[in-house]
Amino acid sequence: MSQRTDKVASLVQQIVAAELREQLAAPELSVTTVDVSPDLRQATVWLSVISGSQQQTEELLQRVHAVRSHIQAAVAKQMTTKFVPKIHFKHDTSGQYAEHIGRIMNDL
Repeated sequence: MSQRTDKVASLVQQIVAAELREQLAAPELSVTTVDVSPDLRQATVWLSVISGSQQQTEELLQRVHAVRSHIQAAVAKQMTTKFVPKIHFKHDTSGQYAEHIGRIMNDL
């Protein structure tokens, strides 16, 4: 990534995290990283859910998608770039995978 996309990704991450805290009040949800396309038109926000069942995780992610337009508006309001990236949410399962590998290593 270039320095510009890194700065935009950092700003988007801060805005999205603040909006999610305000809109959902879900402390088990965290923004792990943001990937911004080189043309700054797309941003993938990776979300991690700390603890909880698969059903709770899916419900929380549905709530996130329900408030996506509010989050997109907040990003647009606070960005000063020519283009405002369109926000896409994805579930980050790397923490769960690391936990699974840790359990396997402990069993050896």
